[in-house]
Amino acid sequence: RYTSYTNPAVLQERYGFPSLTAAEVASGNSMAVAEFQGQYYDDDDLEAFASACGTTQTSVATTYGGNSPSRCQIGLEPCVESLLDIEYMGAVGANIPLSVYYSSTYSLLDWAETVGDNADAELVHSVSYGNDEVQQTSAAYMYSVNTEFAKLGAKGLTIAFASGDQGVWGRSGVGTS
Repeated sequence: RYTSYTNPAVLQERYGFPSLTAAEVASGNSMAVAEFQGQYYDDDDLEAFASACGTTQTSVATTYGGNSPSRCQIGLEPCVESLLDIEYMGAVGANIPLSVYYSSTYSLLDWAETVGDNADAELVHSVSYGNDEVQQTSAAYMYSVNTEFAKLGAKGLTIAFASGDQGVWGRSGVGTS
C-alpha cells in the first residue's frame, strides 16, 4: 500500500502515535483545516485515499463557507491541496470530528475572525498556507492578524501553520536583514 510514499502508516511509525478507535477518542475533541481559493474536497477522493492507504475513510463533520465537490471531477487541481490536508489530518486524528473552513479569498484575517466568531470553534486548527511578510498588504494588516491569533490562543485553541511549499526561505528567498 503505497510503500514508497509518505502515507499515514509511515507517519505513525516515524512519530509513534497510536491507532485510535472510536471508543478511544476522548469526547469533546475537535479539529479543523483551513482551505482557500477554490480548494475543495469530495467523498470519492477521500474514499480512494482511505482504500489505497488502508485507513478508515475520513469524513468531514462540518463545512463552513461551502464546498463544490463537482470541481474535483474535472481534475485534482481544484482539490489537491484540500484533499491532502483533510486526508492526512483525518488519518492521523482518527475519529476526532473534523471540520473544514473554506474561503474563496486568501485572508488569514478573515479566517481568524470566522474561527473566533464561532462559539463552538474546534480545539485544533491546521492551516497549510503561508505568505511572506512582503506579500502582506501592510504592517497594520499583520498586526490585526496577530491580534486575532492572540484571541484564538486566549480561547484555548491551538493553531498550527505550515512553513509553506518553499519552506523557511519563503517565496521571496533569503532575507537581507
